[in-house]
Amino acid sequence: MSELIKRLSGVKLVGKELRYNMEAHMKGDNRLPAFWDKCFADYTFLLLEEQTNYIYNSSYVGIMLDWDKGDGEFSYVIGMLMKDGVTVPEGYYYKDIEDTRYTIPDENGDIILDYYIPINDK
Repeated sequence: MSELIKRLSGVKLVGKELRYNMEAHMKGDNRLPAFWDKCFADYTFLLLEEQTNYIYNSSYVGIMLDWDKGDGEFSYVIGMLMKDGVTVPEGYYYKDIEDTRYTIPDENGDIILDYYIPINDK
């Protein structure tokens, strides 16, 4: 499987956030599958999918970010990549994705569930 590098610019990450500790994860406390189950069960994606004019990509994404807040935790966000103008539902996490490169470990170039990995552009 070849690794592709593409550019992503002017999109928003909108979804549900879980603050999580890597140390707990490494000790076997993996809460991520249950978080995915919860997001499917509570129709997290429905409010985003209804905004058809603002969908950047219809794939669901799981993204780790916000590592350096000084608490030993990171954010894991499950959601969708959306365009400018999207209405962020109450209780949802929102972040502008700055112009960046990203890798997609898929020969078709699809953004794959849990495989969107931003890399440093510098």
